[in-house]
Amino acid sequence: IVCVNLPDGKKTVIDGHHRLCAFMEENKVPMTISFMDKQSAWDYIHTYTNSLNRLFNLWNSYPGHPGRPGQRGGSLPRGAGSAHIMSEKEIISKAWRTSKDSETDPGYRKFALEVAAAQGFTGTPQKMSNDDFQKIDEEKYEILHRGIRDTENMSAEQIHKEFMDGEYYVSGNLYDTIGKGIYMTDDYDYAKSYADQNKLLGTKGIVESIAIPRNANVLDLRTSEGLATASKAFDEVNKLNTKIDDKYKQDLFTPSDDNTKHAYTLTVWEYLETKGYDGIRNDAEFCLFNRTIAIVNEQVEK
Repeated sequence: IVCVNLPDGKKTVIDGHHRLCAFMEENKVPMTISFMDKQSAWDYIHTYTNSLNRLFNLWNSYPGHPGRPGQRGGSLPRGAGSAHIMSEKEIISKAWRTSKDSETDPGYRKFALEVAAAQGFTGTPQKMSNDDFQKIDEEKYEILHRGIRDTENMSAEQIHKEFMDGEYYVSGNLYDTIGKGIYMTDDYDYAKSYADQNKLLGTKGIVESIAIPRNANVLDLRTSEGLATASKAFDEVNKLNTKIDDKYKQDLFTPSDDNTKHAYTLTVWEYLETKGYDGIRNDAEFCLFNRTIAIVNEQVEK
């Protein structure tokens, strides 16, 4: 239980972390939070360690929030407007380290994970019961679906739980369609067919439902504006990759290396993530970078 102090002098008592987040989203004004005592404050921090980033992102998203150095002042919910804008120097540095370490950690995943961490995208999403999820206002949120099937190391149910509470994971394929992130779709049947691809082998997948704010910072490739942004980014990426390769050859390449060894090659989608986009979408798929903006239905469909 916390006491919320508003700028007009009014106070209100709120019971529960998710109610507090909902109150902040609804009011969008600066406010302070008071606990009953030190032990209550400590218990709250201990219990909601993985969710506290939602509160910080909410504060940063208030209209008029000045932002932090190198970051956007926000106007979007749960951090979508306050992501870090990585400089050219930062991008080259991370790509350099990725090239250096790629023999032990696949570079095409390592770079994406480093960028997501730098952006504050790796926090956990908001979890919601199925009853509450069905009441989500679809004018404010887009409902997407993620087909999940068993892997060699994890069951579909374990992957669902990892998305809600566990380590941040991105698709590890080298040439993903629109980025290295968490893939989902607005087509339930498409998600279901993906989930059940191993049905003949005796395993049946699950479908996870996720809500994404419609005013999140998403690059929509279905629009002319989105395509123009991506096209401009291609030009920037080509310039960056030349600089990354030059630094790699200067610092890491030796005369004994053959000509097939080269620096990490940045993709346009990774570049766009460094500029603060929460995700990218096209006609068929949505690639989520920022897990903290999502609301996930705890109940899956089998």
